[in-house]
Amino acid sequence: MSETLVHNPKNAVTERIERRVVDGQTVVVKAFSCKNREDTPVEWRASTEPRHWNYWAREANVYESRLNDHMVGTGVRLPTMISLVRSQETIELTMEDVIGRTGSDLTLQDCGLIAKAWGHAQGQLLTTIGHCQSGPASGSCVTMRSRNLPITSY
Repeated sequence: MSETLVHNPKNAVTERIERRVVDGQTVVVKAFSCKNREDTPVEWRASTEPRHWNYWAREANVYESRLNDHMVGTGVRLPTMISLVRSQETIELTMEDVIGRTGSDLTLQDCGLIAKAWGHAQGQLLTTIGHCQSGPASGSCVTMRSRNLPITSY
């Protein structure tokens, strides 16, 4: 059994987000695609260009980059990735299920904490790899957990 989670259905990148029980564990499964539907508004079209704001593989790249390793001590972390399956045009990301405030329930303090943690992590990546990349470190990931308060926005 699965439960569909709220997300922006206009955004062609996200095919679905659902909560499932797998082997007795509740997980969140996010499916991404680089394909645009006929009814996709131009402003929500998926892109295969890594520097584009709506690059279809960005969230998967963030998980593969081990960004959590660079967020230690910030009070913010990504949900733990359980699996990531890629094909040429689709990605299915399975991660731990975290329950908490989302979207409009976030406070200004939450947003400030996330921004500071994101800047810290990007700085750590720069000092680790020595330069900016247009791949995993670019753009923003949409799911983070702040201090014991999971923060998810879609």
